Amino acid sequence: MLQIILLLLKSYIRFMKKLISVLIVAVWLITVSVSVMMLFKKEEDKKVETLILELWQLDMVEGGKGSRRNYLLSAAKEFENKYDNVLLTVISQTAECAEEMFKNGVYPDMISYSQGLDGVFPLCQEITGFGVSYGGKYKNALYALPWAYGGYFLIERDGLESPSQVYVSKTDSNLPLLAAFLEGLTLNNPIEMPSEQSYYAFLKDKNSALLGTQRDIYRLENKDMSLKITPLKNYTDIVQYVSVMKGDSVRTELCNDFIKILVEKSQKDINLLGMASPFGNEKLIDNGPIALLFTVKHQMTASAFLSKETLSEINSVIKDQTINSDNKMKYVKNTIIYLK
Repeated sequence: MLQIILLLLKSYIRFMKKLISVLIVAVWLITVSVSVMMLFKKEEDKKVETLILELWQLDMVEGGKGSRRNYLLSAAKEFENKYDNVLLTVISQTAECAEEMFKNGVYPDMISYSQGLDGVFPLCQEITGFGVSYGGKYKNALYALPWAYGGYFLIERDGLESPSQVYVSKTDSNLPLLAAFLEGLTLNNPIEMPSEQSYYAFLKDKNSALLGTQRDIYRLENKDMSLKITPLKNYTDIVQYVSVMKGDSVRTELCNDFIKILVEKSQKDINLLGMASPFGNEKLIDNGPIALLFTVKHQMTASAFLSKETLSEINSVIKDQTINSDNKMKYVKNTIIYLK
């Protein structure tokens, strides 16, 4: 009898061990299943909640060195570090492509650009909280915030008193001849050319001068040439602006937060682009190749919202030798902006 009881007891113990093992496995499987489900749910929620902002970078005027897109990307990383669920993409874009997209109702959350971008103004929201505007205001409200700027320079060979030719670095969006006119300069036989072409023409032609930008100073930095470089102090339109496009309040608030980060960054290291910050930084005066730029306080600029057609008309008036200086000044004073 005792043996039977012992056998039954052993069987019961084995059964309980198996049952406990089964229960442990079952609990483990349930735990794993729930964890996996929660993980997928978190990933799904993350995908749903992640907000992606888009910034277009348009290189419409000369920089100094480096990539403005890469600079904006580094600012975007600082911005993204503040948020767990916000991403900011920076896309290089041409003015022509951007204008075509505007016509089709496609635009980013923010855009970095210069004057001559048709169709941008109706898409811009007002920006508040900044005291610097350059040409970014319309009716006393700021719609385009300047975050980097450069200037024009007359570059001459030492000892060459009267260059027979002046090559002018020109794009569709800038007005170097207007800068020369407002400086009171008389240029011998000015020839407008794209930036690199004008630079190489100047190198080749020993009797010439170059009306260029800070980009040309960097190009000439390692050339064994004795040069006289004169900054044009009265006017610049070498300005990079950023605007916030029309959107919902959440996106607008995030865009304004990014702009604050960009402004703070520009005050620290805009010299990485060989440009200057409109908000100033004393440390930048140590940047050798463009040190002259930091001694200049420009008096005039162009509106960020001038169309390509208007820019072309201004340039035509300045070049027209049948129009005297007084009449030219009367014409341009209605389009230029005087800086305080």
